[in-house]
Amino acid sequence: MPVLVIAVVVGLTVGGVVVWRSVRGTNAHIDATIGTPKDLLIAFSLEKKPVPGWKVSAADIGLPPEVGVGSLFASTKDKAYFITDRTDSQGLSPAGWVYGVDIHSGKLLFQPIELTGFRGNPLGDCYGNGPGTAVCLAEGDPEVGLAQLIWIIDLEQGKVTFTGPTDLFPQGESASDKYVVAAIGNYLGETRLVARREGEGVYGLGPNGERTWFVPGGGSIFNPGYLQVSDIPAQTVAMQNPLPSDPEAPYRMFSALDGADLTPTPPEGTIIRKALVYNGGFAYSFQESGKGDGLLFYDTAGQLVARYLDENYDLTPVENQVMPMARLRSKPAKWQVFSAAGDLVTSIPAPTPGIYFRVIGDKIYLDQGGTDDRWQQWDLSTGESGPVCQLGLSHDYVGSDGSIVIVGGGLESNTVRAVDPSTCAIAWELTEQETGEWLRLWKVGTGLVQRTRYELTELRAG
Repeated sequence: MPVLVIAVVVGLTVGGVVVWRSVRGTNAHIDATIGTPKDLLIAFSLEKKPVPGWKVSAADIGLPPEVGVGSLFASTKDKAYFITDRTDSQGLSPAGWVYGVDIHSGKLLFQPIELTGFRGNPLGDCYGNGPGTAVCLAEGDPEVGLAQLIWIIDLEQGKVTFTGPTDLFPQGESASDKYVVAAIGNYLGETRLVARREGEGVYGLGPNGERTWFVPGGGSIFNPGYLQVSDIPAQTVAMQNPLPSDPEAPYRMFSALDGADLTPTPPEGTIIRKALVYNGGFAYSFQESGKGDGLLFYDTAGQLVARYLDENYDLTPVENQVMPMARLRSKPAKWQVFSAAGDLVTSIPAPTPGIYFRVIGDKIYLDQGGTDDRWQQWDLSTGESGPVCQLGLSHDYVGSDGSIVIVGGGLESNTVRAVDPSTCAIAWELTEQETGEWLRLWKVGTGLVQRTRYELTELRAG
């Protein structure tokens, strides 16, 4: 385990805030990006409505009649991977198909791979496990003779390398006595797959879906990006709660690549417990005798890079997958936004303790609560506030060029909107009336792909 050894310490007192910086040479250097990297946003301007580029139908793909093009489940740069399924009216003959598309040309990466016995969401799903592998799972049903199955797919060769029975369940399964998979990384992008069991811990997965490395812990993985697309590099560090037998122990930090335990050992007299993971590293809240709660910042290798302490008020860590955040319990309270290097970037009023956040480019958006999905914009560079707009920036967020934001209209809506958050004006819309039924829009790499029931379409700059 990494041990906190402070090599060089500098103390600064500014406005009652004591900031301690710890430097450990080149091993502690990290890329402290402010906001989301511009080269990971949509690569063309969204001010004008995009126009269609290539199109590919379900028949072009080679899917059976009456089978739609399905849904995106993973992507790596310009490669997009989809899963579609079909079953009879009794649910007795389920099957799925996995295929890949080059989003620049619309050409198939490989012919559809049939998965006999695959059942669609929520009884089955597919996940990326690194850039070249997919794992698909289907729950069984003994009453009708359906086995619980796993498929391991080589996405470079376009072939199944293993299939057979499994005791793994799709992500979202809530039973405490089951091994449930969790995708660590970017939803609909690149992820690493692990298996977790409550009260036991987290396992890696081998080439045949077998459990490999093991990190003991409570088995509940804290993933602020679950079911939410992001504009950051795929994260490979994850966090689980401590074992039930030691609930006051620190949250367990580990690598989803090899199971390396990254949980630090604090200096004598320092207590660490709550933690958060973000682009470029992770942080722990810490407490020393007679002092308030502060934050310790680490890089993705578990090296200490900074220490932050306010001498007057406690800090409570807040989950945000892009940048580390905390709630300063001052009067009035503030949201503190930090860089991955531990520098305070900006402070924002925090009138309520429970709130959601979305970082896009150099702006951060704060959910205002309630049922009308209103979000307040703040500039990370200047700290200035912007307007409050009605935006779906959690599960409905599609992507942005840094200026215009694309959002879906919610589960019951058939509309995609592009909104200028500096004015709240709608720049353009897509509706099922003009595109066809089952409209969805996905960001893949830095491009856009539109889905209707039987067709995929590239969208280009208008």
